[in-house]
Amino acid sequence: MTISEVANRAKVSVSTVYRVLNNDMRISANTSQAVKKAMAEVGFSTRLGRVRKTATQTKKQKGTHVNCVAMVDFGYNAAASYSLYRIQNGVSKALVEHGLSLIVEHVANPDVVPTCLSNGRVLGVLLRDSEPSPKVWRHLANYPYVWLTSHRTGKNNFVVGGHEAVGELAARYLIDRGHHILAVIDPWVTHPASKIRLERFQFTAYQAGVSTDVIVPGPGDPQIMTASDLADLQKVEQCLEPLLDRLLALSPRATGLFMTNDIFTAIIYRIMTKRGLKPGQEASIISSNNDLAVLAGLYPRPASIDLGEEAMGQRATEQLLLLANAPEPSRGVRMIIEPVVVEGD
Repeated sequence: MTISEVANRAKVSVSTVYRVLNNDMRISANTSQAVKKAMAEVGFSTRLGRVRKTATQTKKQKGTHVNCVAMVDFGYNAAASYSLYRIQNGVSKALVEHGLSLIVEHVANPDVVPTCLSNGRVLGVLLRDSEPSPKVWRHLANYPYVWLTSHRTGKNNFVVGGHEAVGELAARYLIDRGHHILAVIDPWVTHPASKIRLERFQFTAYQAGVSTDVIVPGPGDPQIMTASDLADLQKVEQCLEPLLDRLLALSPRATGLFMTNDIFTAIIYRIMTKRGLKPGQEASIISSNNDLAVLAGLYPRPASIDLGEEAMGQRATEQLLLLANAPEPSRGVRMIIEPVVVEGD
C-alpha cells in the first residue's frame, strides 16, 4: 500500500503522513491517531524509519548530519532549462515539508562521479537524462534513487511524463476540431520519447479513420541526434526546412499539424514567417511540452501539451523518501504523470 492511500483514507495530506512517520511534535494527537488507524486499515508497513533518524545513522561515524537530496543531470542542455526549473520546483516543494534541502549537479561527462555521490552526504538521488557509466553506477548502488526520464536500466523506479498520452492527446485535439487530414513533424526520431509520441499519434488517428502523414528525416537528411543539438538553433532550422517543404507539398495537404517539441514549433514559425507564410493558417498546430519561455513570443500561440514536470518532481521526491526510509529493498515503482492540453490563442 502507498503513502498516498494512507493520506486519502485519513483525509490528510501526504506531508502530514510523513510527519506522523517522523514523530513530528507539530502533529496533533487526533491527527496522528487517524493516520495510524489508516495505516493499519490499508496494511501500510509501520516499519518505515524516520528520514532524519536514518540520515543521522548513515553518517554517525563521520559525525555529519544528512539533510539533502541530490538531483543529478547527466548531459544537461540549455534547451531543457525551463523543464528542469519546473521539476526542481516540484522537488523543492516536497522537500521543504520535511526540512530537507536540494543539491543540483549537472554532469556533462557520464564517466565523472558527481561530487554529491563521492562525499556521501545525501539521502538519495534523483536522476535525469543520459545513462551514467558503470563507474558512476557503482557509487549509485549505495543510495536509493529515482529516475525522472524513461530509462530501462537499473532498478525500476521511474516517475515520468506520459509520452503515449501526449501522442493521443495531440491527435484527439485535432480530430475533435474537425481535421480529417493530419500530419506530424519531428526531426529527432532517434529520441525514445519522440518515437512513442509519433506512434501513438498515428495509431489514434488510424483508430478514428483519419489520414496521417508522418514527416521525419529521410536517408541523408539533416536531423537532430543529441540533446546538445537543440542548442544549435541554426542546425535545428536546417533540419526543419526540408520537413516543412514536404508538408507544404502534400496533396491533399494536412490541415492539422502536431509538433513534438515546442522548440521545433518556434523554428517552424520562424521559417514560415521568412517565407511570407502565416503560422496557424497553413495548418492548425498543437505542440508539446508547454515551454512558456519558447511559446511566449509566438502568435498565434499554439495549443501545447503540458507534461506536468512539477508534479513529476513532487512525486519522485515522495517516492525517493519512501525508499530512503525502507528497512529492506522494495519492489520498483513506475509512475506516469498524465499530461494535459493547454489552449493557445
